[in-house]
Amino acid sequence: MVFSSKAQLLLLVAALMAAPVSAQVDSNFYIFLCFGQSNMAGGGAGNQNDKAGLLASDCDTNTRIKTLAFSDCAKTDYSLGCSVYQPARVDSVWYTAFQPIQICSEGLSPSLYFARTLLDSLRSDIKIGLIPCALSGMSLDVFIKGDSNFSIPTYAHPTLGNHSPYAWMLSRLKAAQKVGVVKGAIFHQGESGANSNSCTQKGCSLAWIPMAKMIFDTIKMDIGADTSKFPFVVGELRQDTMTPKPCCSSFNKNVDSLAKVYPHCGVASSAGLLGNGNDAYHFNCAGMRTLGARYAQQMLSLSSPSYLARAGSSGIVIERAHQYQAMKSATSSIKIYSLDGRIIGSYAGTNVENALRNLKAGGVYLVTRKLSDGSVATLPYVNASAGTH
Repeated sequence: MVFSSKAQLLLLVAALMAAPVSAQVDSNFYIFLCFGQSNMAGGGAGNQNDKAGLLASDCDTNTRIKTLAFSDCAKTDYSLGCSVYQPARVDSVWYTAFQPIQICSEGLSPSLYFARTLLDSLRSDIKIGLIPCALSGMSLDVFIKGDSNFSIPTYAHPTLGNHSPYAWMLSRLKAAQKVGVVKGAIFHQGESGANSNSCTQKGCSLAWIPMAKMIFDTIKMDIGADTSKFPFVVGELRQDTMTPKPCCSSFNKNVDSLAKVYPHCGVASSAGLLGNGNDAYHFNCAGMRTLGARYAQQMLSLSSPSYLARAGSSGIVIERAHQYQAMKSATSSIKIYSLDGRIIGSYAGTNVENALRNLKAGGVYLVTRKLSDGSVATLPYVNASAGTH
């Protein structure tokens, strides 16, 4: 190209300098959609109405876990008292994740424990992103694409109002795809609409399972996800016997059936998890932590190491939370659960070592152990090979 004047060359340089620079997509930034209603949002666990179950570790942060801010939050808005990690956050801007993940005044969301558990299995150069989109108290049909005339209360979202939740959620997914790769979704919904098992907002005739399938299909189509690999994990509702008794434990048959009929879908079991003692809907703090870990284990079981890059060349989990020696030496008693929440057994003293050694080779389990401070933690455990550690 020949420029007839110095002025033309300067104009070209100025135009190039003014051109927008596209953000580079980081293929090692794994992003997950987190949607549904209040148990995903963090309702009832550790917020201003239930602080008894909070642990200091609930305030921990990790720079490898990021969240796309749910809404604006001033430092004074947060309800959990994690004062060290309370910067103001700006709607739809990424920040290092800390609880509460969604509404500023909510409690503990399982999504952060989902991310923490994934970190113990994923390659160390992988970062995790969370896109919180749960709307407390809302029935499933608010996420149907194309619907209108909404009235989303401020306790579910401070500014969404009459705007389409699906359009809002999709815009957040599209924004996330500019910086990373959306790898899957975790979902918890059913308390609203459980009795009718159908639409409640629009008077439509869809039952819950076909409605969920339609929404899942629409999400995958609109973000261009690989339908043969993109996983959804759905969470069961409370099924304990605490008072107040669960509102909707019978609805779990729909949650479990959805996972059976929808491709590449798993269930995060609620077996053994307790309510918060205040209402019929929400898990307590310990339940949220364990539920998040179960979401992660299901996500890993649905995804090959080529899709979610595992730590270690063989895909076997090798990081500290899963090491046999660490588990054996750190506890005097354990309870071992299968991934579906079924208890395999309780062990103490010298039986702990034998119990862990004799688990099925290559099997993935959840092990509950008592920590030195008296609290109880539930960790995923992989038996690399039976009899040798």
